[in-house]
Amino acid sequence: MDTQPNTSKGTRGLELTELNWLLDHHKAKESERRQMVEDLGLKPGDRVLDLGCGPGLWTPMFARMVGQSGKVIGVDFDEALIDYARNKLENKRFAGVLEFQVGDFYDIPFADNTFDLVFFGNCLAYVTDQPRVLAELKRVTRQGGRVVVKDFDGAVLVVHPIDPVLSAKVLAATAQGLRERPPQAYFDNYVGRKLPGALREAGLLDVKTTSYAIQKMTPLTEEAKRYIAGNARWYVSAGAQHLSSEEVWQWRAHFDPESPSYVLDRDDFYFCMLELVAEGRACS
Repeated sequence: MDTQPNTSKGTRGLELTELNWLLDHHKAKESERRQMVEDLGLKPGDRVLDLGCGPGLWTPMFARMVGQSGKVIGVDFDEALIDYARNKLENKRFAGVLEFQVGDFYDIPFADNTFDLVFFGNCLAYVTDQPRVLAELKRVTRQGGRVVVKDFDGAVLVVHPIDPVLSAKVLAATAQGLRERPPQAYFDNYVGRKLPGALREAGLLDVKTTSYAIQKMTPLTEEAKRYIAGNARWYVSAGAQHLSSEEVWQWRAHFDPESPSYVLDRDDFYFCMLELVAEGRACS
């Protein structure tokens, strides 16, 4: 759910979408993301690692929670995104609290037992060696600290007033298309349901998962429109070989502002998707 066709590929089997897409995605879900951060119960003085921070969209939300006595470090392998985060955030309101640096998910550049909480958001779906990365998250988390992985499950997508039969066909076609013709860069559209098991397999304790329904209704912001329409285009592209030309046309028309079937401005429009936050405690 966090992808669209225009992407820039990173290293080690990871892929990040272009900056504008990341910004639209964040603005579309900012209120829900703030709630997710609040629900983590961070305390003043906590040390937080935002691994896979991209352009630093979650990082200031953590900084507000830990305060001037805390520390939040954003790490990403994409140097251009880290430069954007530094220029926008590092020397402003959170000077001394926020820090950004380039780093490898598979070899996190910090000592063992460094952080109270390690956050890995919207990244696990792109990781080819998940046990290795989770072991690194666990390693840099202090004993008793928390590893938190936030992601999505792309099987849950509700768009009203689109015919639910058409929606079901598109979702099934996407799953079939991804199975038969996986993306060139690794991507798991259904990673959300696997988070609890992955954290337990990594040896984390007291694993729990919180589900968030991401709901959008009229009136939509321009960022939300671009985000929803971009995801819709990705779904039908991934599943097109298993849909009729009429079904593809119908689906695309619902997200085309020039079409009489366009739904994003309708008074009865409703969108819902599922995101999950899984966490577990690190032990020696």
